[in-house]
Amino acid sequence: MFDFPKRTPPIPGEHPGMLVFRRSRSPDKTLWEGTLLERVQQILDHPRFIECLSRNEEKEASRRFCRHDMTHLLDVARIAYILALENPTAFDTFARAIGHPERGQATKEVVYGAALLHDMGKWKQYEDGEDHAEVGARLCLGVLGECGYSQSEIDVIAEAIVNHRKKGKNRSDTFLGRILALADGYSRLCCNCGEKTDCRWRLKQERIIY
Repeated sequence: MFDFPKRTPPIPGEHPGMLVFRRSRSPDKTLWEGTLLERVQQILDHPRFIECLSRNEEKEASRRFCRHDMTHLLDVARIAYILALENPTAFDTFARAIGHPERGQATKEVVYGAALLHDMGKWKQYEDGEDHAEVGARLCLGVLGECGYSQSEIDVIAEAIVNHRKKGKNRSDTFLGRILALADGYSRLCCNCGEKTDCRWRLKQERIIY
């Protein structure tokens, strides 16, 4: 049985806006501790990310179909992380390959970083037709570097982003590339969409999986 977390005055060392899960005083109730994803928060606060998100919103103001907004980005991030956790051996191997001694908070930030930035070039595709995956793979480099990501982390994120539109047999063969592409598809609520008849998306998500 769980208590919902309450916002309480921060103790020294806590982020003032952080939603903190503290252990309940009641012996039969337990709470998880929440940990702020520092580098992810830096991405969310980064001027270039905010600008691209705003441009996406402007271009999709009258769009009837799925939008490439914050809701979509967070859906993809959370689903991608679930997929990673469901494949612990591959997740461990991935963490070590990018220089993490074990999968933990830093590796989670890599998954979230890829998901949050994967559509940051969508506005450019609306403007001139350039593939937003390729645009996003370029734009993410500076943002990630300025948010404290290492070069090995940046490389795998950029690879995942540039390939996230490829499905089926053409999907990336990297761990992050695969889970990002899958999460992007699973995030679509085609089964509950009134516009799906007119939608040109071929791989419609007719059932809820995540």
